[in-house]
Amino acid sequence: MAQKKQYGSMNPTGILMLALICALSVAGVASAITTGHAKYFGRYSIDPTYGLPLPKVAVNIHHYLFHLYFQPEHVTVIRGAGAFSGLHTVARILTAQDTATLRPGYLGCSKLAPARQIRLVIHPGVNALQILHAKNVINQPILVVEGGGKAPELLLSFGQEVAGRIQVRGSGGTVIIGTGESRGEALHCPWGGVHPLTLKSGRTESTPYSAFRYATVQFQGHGPIHLNRLRLDFKYYPVKYRGAFACSDPLLTKIWYTGAYTAHLCMQEQIWDGPKRDRALWIGDLQISGQTINNVFLDHFLMLLSMTKVRQQAQGGRPANDLPVSYVNKLPGYSNAWICTLADFYRHTGDLKYIKSQHQLLLSMLRYMKLGFNKKNIFVNKLKARWNFVDWAPHLIAAPDTPQANMATDLYTCWGVRRAVFLLKAMNDMTNAARYAAWDRHLIAAARKYLANPKTHTFTNIRQVNAMAIDSRVADAQQRRAIYAHILGPTCPSWKQVATPYYNNFVIFALSHLGHYRQALNFIRYYWGGMIHEGATTFWEKYDPSWPKKHFHLYLDNNGTPEPNPGWNYLISLCHGWSSGVTNWLTEYTLGVRPEGGGFSRVIIAPHLCGLSWVVGRVPTPHGVIAVKVNKMSGGESLVLTLPAAVQATVVIHGTKAMVNGKTVKVNRLSGKRGSFVLHTPGRYRVVCSGG
Repeated sequence: MAQKKQYGSMNPTGILMLALICALSVAGVASAITTGHAKYFGRYSIDPTYGLPLPKVAVNIHHYLFHLYFQPEHVTVIRGAGAFSGLHTVARILTAQDTATLRPGYLGCSKLAPARQIRLVIHPGVNALQILHAKNVINQPILVVEGGGKAPELLLSFGQEVAGRIQVRGSGGTVIIGTGESRGEALHCPWGGVHPLTLKSGRTESTPYSAFRYATVQFQGHGPIHLNRLRLDFKYYPVKYRGAFACSDPLLTKIWYTGAYTAHLCMQEQIWDGPKRDRALWIGDLQISGQTINNVFLDHFLMLLSMTKVRQQAQGGRPANDLPVSYVNKLPGYSNAWICTLADFYRHTGDLKYIKSQHQLLLSMLRYMKLGFNKKNIFVNKLKARWNFVDWAPHLIAAPDTPQANMATDLYTCWGVRRAVFLLKAMNDMTNAARYAAWDRHLIAAARKYLANPKTHTFTNIRQVNAMAIDSRVADAQQRRAIYAHILGPTCPSWKQVATPYYNNFVIFALSHLGHYRQALNFIRYYWGGMIHEGATTFWEKYDPSWPKKHFHLYLDNNGTPEPNPGWNYLISLCHGWSSGVTNWLTEYTLGVRPEGGGFSRVIIAPHLCGLSWVVGRVPTPHGVIAVKVNKMSGGESLVLTLPAAVQATVVIHGTKAMVNGKTVKVNRLSGKRGSFVLHTPGRYRVVCSGG
């Protein structure tokens, strides 16, 4: 099937846009301090590991996380309807006032309702229930009902992906709770197994923390069970949605906020890959979700903590100027992800002090990375990394590596080294900047000579590898044309290859670097919009719109084949930070705001409507918010821009003529009937463009 047919125009459903600017109240705190944009409560000391403020007296392990309490949106009786009294008090119809109190500044749609007191009485009517030591296919305990009876059971739905735990309080028996990100996972293979909680009068019992959307609750006992608490304890990192986005296509607006919320749910004790699993600091995920965090929240605290910890792990306790013990996360390509994450953080925040604190660690990692290359400056995994991960896809996932994976890592290194040169120049280390700029030139020349196919001028036939050739700026003009003609064009066979949202992020940016913004936007509608149409409230670790829809979670495998593997496939996360990159693309190319210098000292504002009639949004900077509104008009476009102080903006327009606040300005001609001009001072500007 031709790709144009696959991801062409859609009829997106409308979404409810609510302005939810709510104050978070926390009882019993003596003082509050703001670090970045998150609040921390209690008395403070300095953590010697990260130099970050941490409370002296523990309320729980991580004081920068809040506990917010919500009730289910909907409750379904799976079995034993006659056993329940007062079930109508568990769920209620949501009102606008009820909707999320937990996302200040969020303009998307939320379905969480505040928790309320309940009165629920259950009569199990079963005398021979017990939990046997059975295991499912991924070695997790499951509930087995003995004695011929069936336990009364509820299915709770919270209406959206959440991170936290289920809490109950009551007396008279035991509740057995399992959770899942999908209905199928909750019912058939609860993540982490099932959790029996004995109800004791006046005592709140809790399941372990996880991420989920559904929960099953079974009731075991010989007599009536009285339940007066059944709620979600939402584990929440408090941060304001300072960025915003909306456009004339409601689907794209919903995609932007879904990506933002995906990254937000990954902000837990650290910035995890996903709040269900692995619940770990993978820097490849953080490169994507960190950029989302920069564009939406501009949060410092958790970014600093996470970037610092993941790099320290690779150093293994050695002095910063010594070689590390491994690549970052022990994956060769992820060392480049760490460098790119640092560079993007600096571009958004301008935090030169932190970047300088990583100076020696940056240089030692660059020296270590060079050891993986041969004399021809081609990456051959000379350090014998046990696994050279690129993406969950055939030809890329074999351990320790494949030729295609090594090629992708080689190209990724060209990108990483170039970002390292940018950082070294910002630190005024011109000697090392020149040294690694020279290495980057050698890497690019070697990649063009040895990695590109001399007949096709492409870098294999794999979409991921060729996208990285574009994003890293390795591909020359002839190779760029060939890559689009044979790999990334809308009808090319490579679109049938398996790729995750992680690497499809690099693909849409590559299309933009080739100038094909409309095709990238159509693919976003088809791919990320496909998840939305299948009910996603956060973006998934893996997805292919062509895979079967029945029991969809079973088909989100991670082994490169679209075959269901019950049990194993429920491991796939339905909230994964590496899938949030679409939010960044919409900010940087549809709204068109991209920082070039540290802390937005220089910024490009180059919107691309691509058939949209309007787009509006804001992007946080250290100096204040950049606000942009673009409208299509007869014969051109109009822009309304608000710039804070200390920001120099290069405005790129679709046209060759422009009036700014009613006065004609000189426009520098660009290719394709486009032009640019520079704004040096803060203020509000109305720009009218024509001649496009």
